[in-house]
Amino acid sequence: MDNDRPPPDAPLPETPFSAGLRSAISALYDLAPAHVPKTLLVCRCPVCMSEETLARIIATPVRDLAPDLIREYSNSAHGDPTDPDDLNALLPRYLDLIAQDQEVDWNSVGSDLKRFGDARGTLPGFPALGMEEEMNRIGRLLILHFGAMQAVSDDAVETPWSLLQLLLIGGWPPALLTDALEELFAHPKIGRAALIGFLADMGGSLKDGQLIRWALVRYRPDLKDGLALWIGGLLEAEATSDILTDPTLPDDSQVWIAPLAGLRGRMTGSVIGD
Repeated sequence: MDNDRPPPDAPLPETPFSAGLRSAISALYDLAPAHVPKTLLVCRCPVCMSEETLARIIATPVRDLAPDLIREYSNSAHGDPTDPDDLNALLPRYLDLIAQDQEVDWNSVGSDLKRFGDARGTLPGFPALGMEEEMNRIGRLLILHFGAMQAVSDDAVETPWSLLQLLLIGGWPPALLTDALEELFAHPKIGRAALIGFLADMGGSLKDGQLIRWALVRYRPDLKDGLALWIGGLLEAEATSDILTDPTLPDDSQVWIAPLAGLRGRMTGSVIGD
């Protein structure tokens, strides 16, 4: 999409889920260190990160880190951290900025949270005590909040379809995210519009018979089969059938959604990508 990003730290657009999302992010900040460790692991070569930039990141409270500084970290954090507080401190700001529809990587390909996903279950002390519950709450609410926005406008850059890949690579449980999507699609006021938006996005990624999810296939290939099974069920669902056969569907949605009919009954992991 070519939409413009909102200014950093602007209030979240109001949706039925925005207040809960703000609350969960605030709670995650409260559980995290206020600053990154002075030993923050980054590549310190001049190409990746200057000493001046690193000093700014270390000196600035995490809540106040500008998006550019977060993107500098994303671009420069090449090794595996040994101090869990590198990630405990930074994760709330990443999720805060994602909730604001801000970029957190200079060259995003959908794997912006991979560093955190790799550390979940492998780096002792990450996530810190109490953080995982709030992380999961935020993951669910990001899906719902952006789905609610997509149901009424196309202003946001992130969507539930893009967030699904982003959060899966970040280590969020697949069932938590697909349950959130099903909750969204069942919403009495916005559910159908949200499902149309999701299907249109999914159809937009269809190329040569595959739903191209390059980052997921590269970094979490173990999730392909489960995701394909869930998508297969979604395509067979009555609500989806009604949309696929709706003659009043706007042309700008129909052009992306109609090709999905060819995937019904043949969803396997290979359809997600090789």
